[in-house]
Amino acid sequence: MSSVAVPGQNDAVVHNVEQHKLGQWEPIKDVKDPYVQELGRFGVMEANKQSGGNLIFNRVDFGERKVVAGIEYRLRVVVEKPGDNGIYFYMILVLDNKLESTWKFLSIEPFLK
Repeated sequence: MSSVAVPGQNDAVVHNVEQHKLGQWEPIKDVKDPYVQELGRFGVMEANKQSGGNLIFNRVDFGERKVVAGIEYRLRVVVEKPGDNGIYFYMILVLDNKLESTWKFLSIEPFLK
């Protein structure tokens, strides 16, 4: 038994591999995507759990992702603090393990412009 590739099929496969190079950060085109926003909310929630903090998630306003053993997201989140009218920026890292359907919070750091 043999199989025949449709013309251009192999080119599409090669193009897809080149588009998502392993271990290289790529910008997220639509940070307003609900999935990206939920990753940001999750990261802030987990940071609060681990540190006893009380940051209030507002939104993700910038993000990058890279393919590793899953997809690692580096997201700049906008947060508020109770009793304070200011807004603050933090960078969070979250690992999305699609094979296990899990998210893992990796880190959070203040983002200084």
